Amino acid sequence: RICLFGSSVLGESTAGYFPTAASWQAFLDQCGFNGHVESVAHIINKHIYGNPCSHRTTALLKDDIYFEEERNWNALRATFSPEPVPFERFLSWSQEKSGSRKKRLPGLGPLMGYLLTADMVYTGLVKCPTVQEMGKLIYKNHLGSYAALVDIGQISGTFTTEADVITAFERVYDTLYNVLDPDSRSLIVYDTIIVEHLLCKYQRVVRHKMS
Repeated sequence: RICLFGSSVLGESTAGYFPTAASWQAFLDQCGFNGHVESVAHIINKHIYGNPCSHRTTALLKDDIYFEEERNWNALRATFSPEPVPFERFLSWSQEKSGSRKKRLPGLGPLMGYLLTADMVYTGLVKCPTVQEMGKLIYKNHLGSYAALVDIGQISGTFTTEADVITAFERVYDTLYNVLDPDSRSLIVYDTIIVEHLLCKYQRVVRHKMS
């Protein structure tokens, strides 16, 4: 999510798991990373989340902090074992400070933190968010899914409270659940993450239809 997501190098390699800093460095060497602009662009897609991300630089590729955080991640898992880590707890953990560092995982802002947490849900290591938890997150982030709730008339966008957003998201979730048959829900792995993702893409679909 921080370094490789959406990069052109993944069209040539299926690598996505690096158990050690040495395995990560070997991957960079294999990709021809040498610090020059061309080699960086091959690995990091600065535009993958929309506007260019200034923090997605070579510093991310050279940082061993991600591997150093493994012991803290294992400690977090142990706290809730044998159950998955609660959604809100992992998300907050991903955004915390660690020691003297401002960020536990450098380069991981609120949006990528949520996306990483959603990824972890599908590994079975983190619990899927409830409707209430997702509604709270949509309200807090005020991003695409919030704008979609405004556009489809579920919230006003003016003086809207957290409770309003939770109720609106629950209404959308329940409506789609009832419209889709069981086979369709199973096919798309229907859950709160999928519904938030659909809302996030609503404005893009509208723009495409109008173009």
